[in-house]
Amino acid sequence: MRIAENMKITEKTPLTAPSGEWHLRIFAVEQKPLDRGQWKAHDVCSPFWRFYANDRDGMEMELLDAPRETGRFALKTGRFYFVPPGVRFSGHTRELVRHFYIHFDVLGAPPLLFPTFQAHLAQPFEIPDFSASESVQKLARYVWTRDIVNDDEPPDAPTVLRAKSLLFEAFAACLERWPAVPGADLEWARPALEHIEAHLAQPPTNAKLAALCHFSSDYFIVRFRISLGQTPGQYLLERRLAVAAQKLVFSGESIESIAAQTGFCDRFHLSRAFKTRFGLSPAAYRKNRTA
Repeated sequence: MRIAENMKITEKTPLTAPSGEWHLRIFAVEQKPLDRGQWKAHDVCSPFWRFYANDRDGMEMELLDAPRETGRFALKTGRFYFVPPGVRFSGHTRELVRHFYIHFDVLGAPPLLFPTFQAHLAQPFEIPDFSASESVQKLARYVWTRDIVNDDEPPDAPTVLRAKSLLFEAFAACLERWPAVPGADLEWARPALEHIEAHLAQPPTNAKLAALCHFSSDYFIVRFRISLGQTPGQYLLERRLAVAAQKLVFSGESIESIAAQTGFCDRFHLSRAFKTRFGLSPAAYRKNRTA
């Protein structure tokens, strides 16, 4: 029972939010039967989150950046999983499974929060104690079986809202179990991170970002690198490529338009940077979309 296929981005969601607020942007909500060998997931690396659940065993992910002995991840019957952005994987199905997924993005506070949980976000993970909750199961069943009259239309408002409720419950279950890393508060960087998100088409200089945080350029660059594990330039490029990748998969905009919106000179400039990061050209990445 299909809910939506290759759903375009239809929500207008704030890029930034006050501390403590979360926003979720839903790209796709779908359930599809996948027979043996039908899951065409080969060297996938997505800039968005994935929520997975299956009705039976038989689906397995190969984590391409993990050691061989820990590189297999099986999706078990009736369990709920998150696949964080940036996780590289291939996948296969051994038998027929009914695969439910939500593709989504997290906006607002999490850019400040998630660096404190990096150890948990390097690979897919089961959402703790989630499948045992009766209220969660009821909510999941509603979203799972919801249908729409026209596949070209996005899910109706109740479906989107309940899908978000399911995801919020899942994140709450995770954060209750994950202690924050001491000293990892990034509130000082909020003005710079928000400015980056709002100005991808005109990427700001380090001097501009430093001034927004009331630091000298040298101090800002050092503190940013220590806190986020990247230079401001590396972080900025990651965000530009992530947004470009989302638009390639979930919109019908031209590659030229996407390049302009994300601060690249032209499609060839975007293509060079994109292939270095994702291993595919923008056109191939768009064609290689997967559940």
